[in-house]
Amino acid sequence: MIKANSGRRSGPKIGTHHKPIARAAASTRTLDGIVFDSVFEMNRWAALRLREQAGIVRNLQRQVPYSLTVNGQKVARDYRLDFQYETFVDGAWRVVYEETKQFDTDIQKFRRKIVQALHGINITIQTRE
Repeated sequence: MIKANSGRRSGPKIGTHHKPIARAAASTRTLDGIVFDSVFEMNRWAALRLREQAGIVRNLQRQVPYSLTVNGQKVARDYRLDFQYETFVDGAWRVVYEETKQFDTDIQKFRRKIVQALHGINITIQTRE
């Protein structure tokens, strides 16, 4: 059963201090002292760390910067790739470039295409199922 709004505003009042809410939200996305952009990204990091400990992946990195520079001119701020690691496929270690996305905006897709073109990499997208 859906309750009708009683006319009261839901959420914070105008002019109220929002820091405790932000701090509480950040604590739900913190693992190993790292604050993640989302719980989804945090959980993916935890899964990749387990795979690294098991020897399935190696050289796991997060927030790897890729420059968006064309002809020596910086055209946008660096692209920060969520995860980069190596996995053993077909008898060789291969680098995996990975993003976690709950929602993929047009600007994110555009920036990703630029990174792929400039750096010759293929970025894999992990989405919530």
